[in-house]
Amino acid sequence: MRTLGSVSDERSGFGPGFDFVRIALALLVMGFHVASVLNKSDAWELQPYWIISYSIVPMFFALSGFLISASAMRLSLFQFLLNRGLRIIPALLVEIVLSAVLIGPLFTSFSLKEYFADPLFLHYFTNIVGLINYQLPGLFHENGQPGIVNAALWTIPYEIICYVIISGIIILSLFKRPVILGLAIMAFTIFPGLLPADTRDHLDHIPLLHWWIFGRGAFLFPSFLMGCLFYSIRYRIPYHFSIFAASVVILAGVSIFADHSLVAAWNISFILCFCITYIMAYVGMANMPKIPVISRGDYSYGVYLYHCPIGNCVYYFMPWVQSVWFLFFACVPPVALFAAFSWNFIEKPILKMRKKFSFVAKRLDH
Repeated sequence: MRTLGSVSDERSGFGPGFDFVRIALALLVMGFHVASVLNKSDAWELQPYWIISYSIVPMFFALSGFLISASAMRLSLFQFLLNRGLRIIPALLVEIVLSAVLIGPLFTSFSLKEYFADPLFLHYFTNIVGLINYQLPGLFHENGQPGIVNAALWTIPYEIICYVIISGIIILSLFKRPVILGLAIMAFTIFPGLLPADTRDHLDHIPLLHWWIFGRGAFLFPSFLMGCLFYSIRYRIPYHFSIFAASVVILAGVSIFADHSLVAAWNISFILCFCITYIMAYVGMANMPKIPVISRGDYSYGVYLYHCPIGNCVYYFMPWVQSVWFLFFACVPPVALFAAFSWNFIEKPILKMRKKFSFVAKRLDH
């Protein structure tokens, strides 16, 4: 029987489809935020489309859990954290600096003196450490998300917490105890349902906590852990089209016959976590042909980082646009350029510095 592990071994440890999965998810996130710029993102909440918006970022986290588990299982905790820090922080830092010192002064409605003196300018740099601030002085108040420069930054605190979680997994050697990982996933999915019925109302005045427990954020941690679990038992999980097809059918069925409130049911969220993780892993391991542009580098992180501020800038010059598709394709060229810049001049050079402990970095030399 072919398994995810055996297929990975056949591919020399690299799933050819993961590049496609990463860029596809990044473009879907971009599509959602482009719709938000035009104040048309509500359509993503309707049946049957809601499942797409609820699955994109969780699938990203499942992908992250699956892929970084490979390095977490063979590196020391220090090497792992250094590895992840060098992968994530430099490109994020550059994006935040460019937004604050380039895009901000060019597009602000304030004078330059007012812009740099406003507390929002310095507060924006706290995004680097996971204290999220979306606004810069005088920017983009006419958009569908008034004043928000980069809505995609909301996942940063979740990523940081996921690294804390996987650090605990490394310390406790839980990759060798998949049952505990499975129980942890169930704990994350069961917890919201165990809270008193009026808890949701009481937490309305604490938006971040409400989002973490009841919103889309609640789906990210179990998805990440499901990715970790999949990797730890990859030699036990069949690689079969029937499971992939069943996962797609389940997601389609839930999207057609239910709404996003169903995600709050722990048994449903557990099943959805399994389905999106299996779809991610199946496509990622698929022997897909190389796509010329994508195969030259991992541009997905750059697309994710830059699409929001660039989308806001493009809309600034074309406020008459009402078509999501038109704005999306208008954003593709500049986003692609910035993503290529991020990969070739920031991410790739730093990635090569990690040769001593990065499997991916070694691959770049071949």
